[in-house]
Amino acid sequence: MNARTLIDRRTVLSGLGAAAICSPFPARADAGAWKPSGTVRLVVPFSAGGITDIIARLVAAHLQQTWGQTVVVDNKTGAGGIVGSLDVVRAAPDGLTLLLGSTGPQSVAYSLFRNLKYQPADLTPISNIITGSNIVMLNNSIPVNSVPDFIAWAKENSGRITYASAGVGSMTHLSTLWLFNLLGVQATHIPYRGSAPAVIDLMTGVVPMFADNISNGIEFVRAGKVKGVAVTSAGPNPYCDLPPLKGAVPALDKYVVDTFYGMFGPARMPPEIVGEINRCIKEFLGLASTERNLRIWAAVPAWAPPAQTLAAVDADIRKWKGVIEAEGLKLDY
Repeated sequence: MNARTLIDRRTVLSGLGAAAICSPFPARADAGAWKPSGTVRLVVPFSAGGITDIIARLVAAHLQQTWGQTVVVDNKTGAGGIVGSLDVVRAAPDGLTLLLGSTGPQSVAYSLFRNLKYQPADLTPISNIITGSNIVMLNNSIPVNSVPDFIAWAKENSGRITYASAGVGSMTHLSTLWLFNLLGVQATHIPYRGSAPAVIDLMTGVVPMFADNISNGIEFVRAGKVKGVAVTSAGPNPYCDLPPLKGAVPALDKYVVDTFYGMFGPARMPPEIVGEINRCIKEFLGLASTERNLRIWAAVPAWAPPAQTLAAVDADIRKWKGVIEAEGLKLDY
């Protein structure tokens, strides 16, 4: 792989203060532009330190500088993102409560969980921010160095393979389950409580395989601690030289797994609020500092107008509904 400078997440977060001070975008003074009337709470439905949290803190710093109002990140964890999502669903649509959402709680959850207490219409999609595929990683001892090698290894070891995930029903679980079912491979799922312990066991050989979100896994591949095999995006990743699995064999012609991270609000948000936040997201993605971070995460910018964001989320919901129903999966919330 190409040599790249490794910058950990603490380095990214340490730049937040400087970013807020040095941002080229001053607080808006447009008389007709919507601005929040008080402190904005940006809910992150996952714990601090993960990619969702980091994106939220970077976006919050930009929004605070742009609006001249305090924007706080509130980590409300639980049930794979459902607890934090419900918090925003129940909030007033006044722009003071926002959600940094993602594919799990905003697409997969609707089909995966019984008795889910919110539905797509209960949230307003404002803008996607970035997308990130999964990266298929193997322990360095596995004799695989290409996608054809990987497929051959999987088929030869069908029934004996184990794979890690960040938890039952997580994207790391569903994407690998779908992959092996398409290939006709039998494998045993080993769920962990998050990506960190799964990566540790991958590095030490307790499990041979883990397909994690690329923003989490790329640093371990770049450092040579695990072996990167492929990405699950529709095409090549501009910041990672691994090939996509899609189309490697006919069975994988439709195999695409991209996790989106985007901004949502409660239902019935006024268009002027949605439009202003969407504009700020586009502005954020145009910053040089954001582009540098995208390289670190191997993530792809994904801004879109609100109508296109809604259409993309709806398409993702339909896609994962088909996968989950085909696999016969259902979990209790």
